[in-house]
Amino acid sequence: MKITVMGLGYIGLPTAITLAEAGFEVCGFDVNKKTIETLQGGHIHIVEPGLQEAFEKAVAHGHLHFSEELGKSDVFYISVPTPFFKDENGSHKADLRFVESAGRMAGFCAGRPIWSFWSPPCRRTLPRCSHAY
Repeated sequence: MKITVMGLGYIGLPTAITLAEAGFEVCGFDVNKKTIETLQGGHIHIVEPGLQEAFEKAVAHGHLHFSEELGKSDVFYISVPTPFFKDENGSHKADLRFVESAGRMAGFCAGRPIWSFWSPPCRRTLPRCSHAY
């Protein structure tokens, strides 16, 4: 089973490494070219005790690779930012642009993808992603 983790920050990168350690074929995807270059160069870009060593093992076993090009996958884990903004009434609302974009991208790569979100999605997020592509 091929798993793509979309977004390689403090949630996505440890998730990708853990899945690779479990033996899954994992592609770490991020739109930030510098992040991908750093990871492809053998270094992590976040601070987490023990993560560099786990990263090196997962890469050495061949279960983990990184790309800024999204390809076909059986499962897409979406772990992208969901910043908040204040609407015209002063209420805080989640900005779902990154989530919707990731959903569209995953949808174009697989006819029927399985999505998993690593933060509680706001109401109507899944229908918005499923209709986005």
